[in-house]
Amino acid sequence: MTAEVAILNTSAVALAADSAVTIGTDPKKVYSSANKLFALSKIRPVGVMFFNAADFLGVPWETIIKVYRDRLGTQGFARLEDYCADFKRFLAIAGDLFPPTVQRSYLEECLRGCFLGIRSEIDRRVKEHIETARGLYPRDVSRIVDRSIQENYDWWSRFKPTEGWRSGDEQRFIRDHAQLIVEIKDEVFQNLPLSRQSLVRLKKLGVMVFSRNYFGEVYTGIVVAGFGDQETFPSLRSFQIQGMVDGKPKLEDKQSAVIGPDSSAALLPFAQREMVDTFMSGIDPKLLVSLSQYIRKVLNDYPEIMVSKIAGLSAPAKSMLVNELRTAGDEVLKVFLSDTNKETWRSYVQPVLDAIQALPKDELAAMAEALVNLTSFKRRVTLNAETVGGPVDVAVISKGDGFVWVKHKSYFDPGLNPRLAFKQMTDVCVPGGKNHEKKG
Repeated sequence: MTAEVAILNTSAVALAADSAVTIGTDPKKVYSSANKLFALSKIRPVGVMFFNAADFLGVPWETIIKVYRDRLGTQGFARLEDYCADFKRFLAIAGDLFPPTVQRSYLEECLRGCFLGIRSEIDRRVKEHIETARGLYPRDVSRIVDRSIQENYDWWSRFKPTEGWRSGDEQRFIRDHAQLIVEIKDEVFQNLPLSRQSLVRLKKLGVMVFSRNYFGEVYTGIVVAGFGDQETFPSLRSFQIQGMVDGKPKLEDKQSAVIGPDSSAALLPFAQREMVDTFMSGIDPKLLVSLSQYIRKVLNDYPEIMVSKIAGLSAPAKSMLVNELRTAGDEVLKVFLSDTNKETWRSYVQPVLDAIQALPKDELAAMAEALVNLTSFKRRVTLNAETVGGPVDVAVISKGDGFVWVKHKSYFDPGLNPRLAFKQMTDVCVPGGKNHEKKG
């Protein structure tokens, strides 16, 4: 995991990212030297951060971003959202980075994982049936199989199609990959009885894994921030991505912020955001949820306790009174939550945003770094794994100065590698350099 922060006002955007990267699951190994913040263009005022999964189809995001940056060259776009859209297009057509064989392997892995999850559920239910019933008959197995597939199908059906999936695309996917779906289905379910309806649902499940906007835990969040060529104020766009099949990445747009006359400041945390949310709202969001649940339980239970103490009421009258009091309690809770949100905004969030509006560039950078360090410090002094830590990279992007590093770690000593500094300077500044922009 990681912690990242973006702070925007009318003059600039500050980006900060920690350096921790987690490898493995049990036990976890944490390294504190990862780079997650980059310039998206060598000459334009645009930056990019990533969090969660550090690679995409086996290619490190650092490599992907730098390949895109080289191919972008001196090209610019009118608006920041155009940079974001162009980066998405690049991911879909970068066949040298993500060849069809890799996408095919990813398809097989996801299909197998989906079907194995259902098979595991079937085996568990069969075992429970054997333990609780006197016997196991073929009709019992058929019922368990159909129920497990039906429940998984219903669960995936709740989610809307992700970006780029239109009417008819799912049926086309099933036709194109019918043979592979059948092969993996036979491999996983073997001789289990599958009704015709279950077979149809399994095929649809095979495509919904890719086409529906559920991402689970294994995904990458991408944050793009800065200025378009025709934009006076900064903006931010973010999306999450998980795999790609047939040149169609699984994408979903997430948070965004646009600075302008109606909104002159914004602060957005990404990934592990609990400490930033607490700083902004004055209370840990999880604690607020727990308090709300406790108050709801009290308002639900108390009427019955109170009415039970009233003598002389018939049972129907007591039931009616309990229901009326619970309805009133629901209204009281709604008012409480609404007033709490208003007070949180008035007393905590708005004062911080008011201050951000006036912050100079160096203070924006310092604030972004401090908020990432706050999350890192909390992880360090608790028993949780230190999944946030290491040096904090900080950059400020402004219209006039472009992408400027405020703090940036390096795995090498620049004094021992002067060719790298010379190469970067040549690419940007020297006439004829790879990214030198000719002036008209």
